[in-house]
Amino acid sequence: MNDPNLPYTPSEQEHFGRIGDSLIGAARAIMEREPRECPAPAQATIVPNSVADLTTDPVEKQIVRYLETHVECTRRQLRSVLGLSSATVARKTARLRAAGIILSMGRTKGAFYSLRGSEASN
Repeated sequence: MNDPNLPYTPSEQEHFGRIGDSLIGAARAIMEREPRECPAPAQATIVPNSVADLTTDPVEKQIVRYLETHVECTRRQLRSVLGLSSATVARKTARLRAAGIILSMGRTKGAFYSLRGSEASN
């Protein structure tokens, strides 16, 4: 029973029905407008200046730049030259290997790392 002293509150069904009607009206108004020409997407090709540009991580960039100037290195060399922890070097070299940016020759502590493609120049 509606109390005349209380403001009218629509039911949930009425409320959603009104929203639906508004959305349908807005969609019809948009569809009746003249179609606009959409510009063709630009065909830009981004060519990295360096292999280091293939990653956004600053530590990974340091590792790749080091490997660009040195044919190969070990984790120990990376750790001492770049001032990184053993865990950081292990994690970052694993990510770079998974991304196909560097190669690993050997296993565990004696592994050597090089840039993919640089092994052909040896």
